[in-house]
Amino acid sequence: MKKIILTSLIIAIAIFSFAQSTSNSKTKTTTKTKPKTNIVKPVETNAVSTIPSDALIFNSSNQETLEIEATEKAIVINGNENKITITGNCRQLFITGKNNDIVVESLDAVEITGSGNFVSWEKSSNTNGKPIIKDKGGYNNVGKKSGQALNKNDK
Repeated sequence: MKKIILTSLIIAIAIFSFAQSTSNSKTKTTTKTKPKTNIVKPVETNAVSTIPSDALIFNSSNQETLEIEATEKAIVINGNENKITITGNCRQLFITGKNNDIVVESLDAVEITGSGNFVSWEKSSNTNGKPIIKDKGGYNNVGKKSGQALNKNDK
């Protein structure tokens, strides 16, 4: 009789545990969130992280040589291993690619999310004479170009 009661108790515990685990899995719900939309806002005075709606966007392929006229606009560079010269005053420069060699005549702000980029600027219209630099990538080199300075691939 003890064996029957013990066996019945074990079976009851097993059934209860199984029922509990299946009821927990049924009550789990997943919530769907709406995808975030990218809203382009005008650039704040000291911030570089928003791209203005009138920005010039260059989705270049790899290893191109480009000359871009800035005309007081923001510029977005997508691509890798490009050699780019920007003339005029570039209000903001956004770089998402890798290993680009970029020379800018006049630069107010730059934000880099790529890596291994070489950016040289000659002047800035900011009051301190230097652009705002945000390097969110890695191994990027941003600096003022002097008259004798070499480009990335010059030897």
